[in-house]
Amino acid sequence: FNVSALKTDLTTDDTLVVELRVIIRGNESDIDIAEIPTLRIRGFDLISTGSSSMRSLNNDLSALTKTTTYYFRPTAAGSFSIPTLTLDYVDTRTGAITTLGSASIPLIVSAEGSGQVSVESMLLLIIIIIMVVTIATVVFARMKRGRAARKIDDTVTSPEEKLKTVLDLVEVKLAHGRIADGQTMLTEAIEQYIESKYSIRLSGLERESCCKAMGDVGVPNILMDKYIQLIEWVQGLRFGGMPASEPEIEAMLASLRQVVEHH
Repeated sequence: FNVSALKTDLTTDDTLVVELRVIIRGNESDIDIAEIPTLRIRGFDLISTGSSSMRSLNNDLSALTKTTTYYFRPTAAGSFSIPTLTLDYVDTRTGAITTLGSASIPLIVSAEGSGQVSVESMLLLIIIIIMVVTIATVVFARMKRGRAARKIDDTVTSPEEKLKTVLDLVEVKLAHGRIADGQTMLTEAIEQYIESKYSIRLSGLERESCCKAMGDVGVPNILMDKYIQLIEWVQGLRFGGMPASEPEIEAMLASLRQVVEHH
């Protein structure tokens, strides 16, 4: 249970963004969580709220992260704080009740002025430039992967040979420290391998639909498990998480080589 603010030094024209995050690890049915506490902050008006949830799997332990986001507008300049919040949950196996608490977060709100506008405008310009450069880098990387994939298609015919070639390319990326790129390339390659070998479509399907589609055509369980794990890794990256570690990806490569060799 965690409460955080995007930034704590604001002006009266800023929007305060507060995230309340609850992480449930293991079996959800073992935990009965009380209603998420309502957040009110003195000196701020609530504009809107939003919520999201994300599932992840790490070392065979599932986790569900529920995030509630609050958007506030300051009503005056001064010193304020996000109050301490508490959250109760019950362990349904033992009946034990546990109370979790967050720390108070101090906030400073200053009156908007011409100098502040200039600074914020400059920061906004820098952010826009970073976003443009990032998007251009991603597009260029995808174009390079597309060209590499087309070269592989021109020289290799069987799905197994195509996958082996990509596994070699991923090892090269790991050797150069490009773990996130290698992880993404590996996920795309496994998806293309399964689609090509078993004549099914996986792109765009939810997890349950993917598992059903693969099970219906006889995809081996070990290959299904590896594909789902890769998908969860990539989803973690999209939500700002860290890529899988190099040893984890190397172990994945070794397992996939064994799968390909036996099929």
